[in-house]
Amino acid sequence: MSPAATAVAPQLAQSPLRALAEVASTAGYPDLRDELGRVEGALARGALTIAVLGQFKRGKSSLLNAFAGERVFPTGVLPLTAVATRLVRGPKSARVTESNGEVLALPVEGIEEFVSERRNPGNRRGVVEVEISMPLPGWAEGIAFVDCPGIGSPHDANTAAARAMLPRADAAIFVLSPDPSITANEVDFLAEVSSHATRFFFVLNKSDLLTPEELGDLSAYLKGILEGRCGFENVRLYPVSAKQALEAARSGSSDGLAQSGLLALWEDIHRFVGPERAASVGRVVERRTRNYAERIRGMIDLAVSSSHLSREEFAARLQRLEDGIATVRSEYRATQSMLREDVATFSRRMQTEPGRLLEPRASEIVEKLGRRLADDRGGTASSVVHRFEEELQKEVRAVVGSVRESLATQLKLELDRIAAEFASRLTRWLVDLDRLVAREFGIALPELAVDGSLVGSENYSDRVERMYEGTMAGQTALLLPSGLMRRRLRSRLSRIVQEELDAQSGRLASDLIERLERSWERLRSHAAEQLERDVRALGSALSEGQRRQTEGREANASWIEQMELLRRRVAEIERSAETERAKA
Repeated sequence: MSPAATAVAPQLAQSPLRALAEVASTAGYPDLRDELGRVEGALARGALTIAVLGQFKRGKSSLLNAFAGERVFPTGVLPLTAVATRLVRGPKSARVTESNGEVLALPVEGIEEFVSERRNPGNRRGVVEVEISMPLPGWAEGIAFVDCPGIGSPHDANTAAARAMLPRADAAIFVLSPDPSITANEVDFLAEVSSHATRFFFVLNKSDLLTPEELGDLSAYLKGILEGRCGFENVRLYPVSAKQALEAARSGSSDGLAQSGLLALWEDIHRFVGPERAASVGRVVERRTRNYAERIRGMIDLAVSSSHLSREEFAARLQRLEDGIATVRSEYRATQSMLREDVATFSRRMQTEPGRLLEPRASEIVEKLGRRLADDRGGTASSVVHRFEEELQKEVRAVVGSVRESLATQLKLELDRIAAEFASRLTRWLVDLDRLVAREFGIALPELAVDGSLVGSENYSDRVERMYEGTMAGQTALLLPSGLMRRRLRSRLSRIVQEELDAQSGRLASDLIERLERSWERLRSHAAEQLERDVRALGSALSEGQRRQTEGREANASWIEQMELLRRRVAEIERSAETERAKA
């Protein structure tokens, strides 16, 4: 058993999550039972996730670089893509998981190719997750620090990805900085998510830019905002200079680390996940127990409520609910049809847009290659053609790459818009379903969260890596003198360049359209799956209750008694988790 698992074993010896899984199984909810089993398994391993959040350019990645002791997380003037990057304890290495399931092992210096907007615009590589392993302290075993995309960046998907991460996080580090001190986007985000993580660590980065008096005034102001408007209690701010901390870590200066403010933060995180890990896991268990208990109670109550109704009354109420569900499905189909037309319109645009953007670039390539042919005086005809093709490939690759980045950004914005529209409408539909259930059966179900994976997909097959594959070298290079070969290349230069750009335009258009279509299908299927899954869950509970009602009064009474016992068992499990948390 690992040290992390040993530390938390007493906390999970009588796991409330395991007990809830048994209740879910007895009540007839196997999917919920399996989900609870997965959650408990992660906690039993002592695994904790700490999300690192903040607005773009606050210094989240710089802070994690200070944790790691060297610059492994890319920083710069562009926001990162919507790819969560994990820092874990282990030998120095990195791995990238792609959407097709392939896992790439690479040196940590190579991850910028996958997570930076400059190198991987719009996440066109289809990266799902990047994990960086570094020799962190022993107490960090089993801890994952997740560098989440910045909130409030130009990409809506980044804020959505950060929000989707929090329900799976056990603690959060939220990074602020002096200019501006805190924005309306940050206040709104924090007010919305303040109940998700068991512990928030608030870091005031770039504190070295402030005088002691300015630091005191700003800290008091931020504390007032976080407690008064965002709903946090007893907020502690950690003034940190991530830049100074990284320099101190590189030089091995313990005094420098202390002066940077990083040690105070590091020590409190150490207490949270290290010596106090059992208590930390206890807080996580209590929160998750409360959430799952509410879900199980809601489904039990709905089943029992339907069992009290006569067949006629149940049929009438069920019909009204089904009418409401039919309306929701109709609205879904209408939305799907509307957005599908948007996809088709954008697809038609992508068929011609690459060519339109590449066409003006042909003359500059012709001019550059013409000058180089004029300067190229030596060698055989074969070497002339070889050098020409290398230069052509280099110039075409640069031009196509620039156009591709521009179009990929446009495509990502369109996908984000479509995804946001789907997510917004799906949320409204699920709220409508809850209201229908409350009106017809008197049961207030817990709010159903929209799956964060509705954020746009960036998966597509990049065919534009296979560039120019030859002009006339194969059959004519050996037949012509080098001087004549240069003249022939110059005379045909415009046609050669245009043909190559036309070929690349077709490949680029094909890739963009494929990406759009695959992303659309993913968005559509995710929305449909969540809607139908929740409808099925309602139907299952209602059908079970009515089935029991038709079995006769005695059998129904026995079943209701059993459900009441299960409900009491849920409450007992919940109280037990709260008691254990209070003791810890």
